[in-house]
Amino acid sequence: MEDTLGLKAEVDFAGRQSMGMRANQQDAYGVVPPGDLDGGRNLMVIVADGMGGHAAGEIASETALQAFVDGFFNDTNSEDGSRLWAGLELANQRIREVAAKRPTLRGMGTTMVAALFRNDTIRWISVGDSPLYLLRDGTIRRLNKLHVDFPEGLAEPVVAPHHVVLASAIIGEKLFEVDDADPFPLVGGDLLILASDGLNTLSESELLACLKSEPPATAAAHADALLQAVESHHLPRQDNTTVVVIHWR
Repeated sequence: MEDTLGLKAEVDFAGRQSMGMRANQQDAYGVVPPGDLDGGRNLMVIVADGMGGHAAGEIASETALQAFVDGFFNDTNSEDGSRLWAGLELANQRIREVAAKRPTLRGMGTTMVAALFRNDTIRWISVGDSPLYLLRDGTIRRLNKLHVDFPEGLAEPVVAPHHVVLASAIIGEKLFEVDDADPFPLVGGDLLILASDGLNTLSESELLACLKSEPPATAAAHADALLQAVESHHLPRQDNTTVVVIHWR
């Protein structure tokens, strides 16, 4: 696994992080490059958003991230869906084991979204409110389900508001409300964005403004634009923000 900031193969991708107004970075992300996934246009991206206090959140996201990759590659089943589940289950197990050994970490957890790009498709597995977006033909849509509770009377928007309540996370207990997707076909020109919920500071129109460009900008330029837009709001309680942008050519 590599934490990679802008490796280019046949797919252009880049990741960026911002602390926001938090005292430390509780988000973690990783990119498994093509060379570790049989080359070509294969890629895997994971974003985890830790919770449970300063040190606990940071440890939870890093622990889950590494465990997910270990579980994926150690699974004896060659089917990708099984391997993604193996990664998620090992991440959950490791969270439980680490918290059991260190009382100060009890209650820690993390959200996670992991996306596997293979053979011009994307499939994902996610728990919590870390979103996966697709920009295609000028329209943005969220691909994964967000496991949040919305206040009564509020319809679910494309970008979740800050006052929703997290309904599911990786906390070392039985997993529930897991979004486990079948392969979704990609086309040339697609932009994919995996993020932590700090990106929810931006409205749909602001997201589109950051991602539209003629000629198409690099993934790194889009990632920079997204973080700059988040930071421009100067929110007094701005959360950590992580974005990984993938430009599918």
